[in-house]
Amino acid sequence: MCYHKGMDTNIDTLKIYERLKRANIDKQAAKEIAEVFKDVAESALATKADVNRLQVEIEKVRMEMKIEIEKVRAEIEKVRAEIERSKVDTIKWVAAMLVAQAAAIAAFIRLFSH
Repeated sequence: MCYHKGMDTNIDTLKIYERLKRANIDKQAAKEIAEVFKDVAESALATKADVNRLQVEIEKVRMEMKIEIEKVRAEIEKVRAEIERSKVDTIKWVAAMLVAQAAAIAAFIRLFSH
């Protein structure tokens, strides 16, 4: 019987085997059951290496997202600057129209007041 220490999953197949034998399970059946536990643990449980790989991937995605967020922030700043320029242009245009309107009114007043 083997004592199995998988990558980072510790499954003591010998201990499982011994317990099953004490429970009056046939030796061959106890051995198979212990091996099934080992196989399931190796295929289904995440190891530290799996977790580390995921952490690296998460960090990579996180850094990519930070870069994308910075790009979006830069675009937002460009839009804000364009809005500010548009506000200034609109104010200038409105002020010019008010001056032109005042000049037109003054001209009409002079024209019709004589």
